[in-house]
Amino acid sequence: MQLSFLSFVVGELRNRVKTFQVALIKEGKKEALLHGYLSFFKHLFEDFHLSEGIPRDVFLQWRAFFKDLMTTSLQIAQVCKGLLSNNGLIDEEGGLGDIQVDCRGHPIKMEGAGDIEMDDYENFILVGVWLAVKENGLTQLNLLGWLDFPASREDDTKFLVDEDIHSLQEQFLDLLFNFKHRGAIEKAAESFQLFCVKLLESKD
Repeated sequence: MQLSFLSFVVGELRNRVKTFQVALIKEGKKEALLHGYLSFFKHLFEDFHLSEGIPRDVFLQWRAFFKDLMTTSLQIAQVCKGLLSNNGLIDEEGGLGDIQVDCRGHPIKMEGAGDIEMDDYENFILVGVWLAVKENGLTQLNLLGWLDFPASREDDTKFLVDEDIHSLQEQFLDLLFNFKHRGAIEKAAESFQLFCVKLLESKD
């Protein structure tokens, strides 16, 4: 029941990510915001325990869930990275959208600038993306803190395996190199710092 419910929430979050960019940026729909879903996960692992000695098939199901959650979290970070660091907003086809952002990741005035409605819309975009980055960073931080890293390259007894460690390293470095929003950089740095600490604690 635990796994089914958590998998359902991750599925809903994943579906929300698909519409987040277009619905929030181009249509200004509040129902496209992500931070509410992400806040569900950010404290989940502070007091989360699984029974010891769970069957191998159940263990693999939980491993798939944690990988799905981390993959979705990293996908959200990549989407927000594009919205906060490029010289424009990326649409679903990968092209730049109509709203330009400056070096800080703040939207540049579009046609019609100066209108109260337009100013509110730009602030809504910035706040919506920043809240997603903030809650997503906390989710990554707490999930990394809870997960055990493999003791060796061959260790297959943990939810994370050697391949996952290499993937996380590349993703975190990419975020640190490409984020230009100060708060986003700080969130990515917190997760990467914990990641490095756990690597240094590993015997392999």
